[in-house]
Amino acid sequence: MRRTGWTQSAAATRFGVTRAHLSLVLNGHRQSRRLIGLIRKLPENPSPA
Repeated sequence: MRRTGWTQSAAATRFGVTRAHLSLVLNGHRQSRRLIGLIRKLPENPSPA
C-alpha cells in the first residue's frame, strides 16, 4: 500500500471496512482473502495523503 500511495484510512474507506479491521488483516491478526485481494489490486493513489 505504501508503494502505491494509499493510507490505511483511505484504503479502508474505499473497501467499505473500518481502518481497525484493515489493520488487523494487514498485521496478520485476522484473515480476509477478500481484503488481501483488493489490496493487491489497488491502483496508484492519485491524491496521496
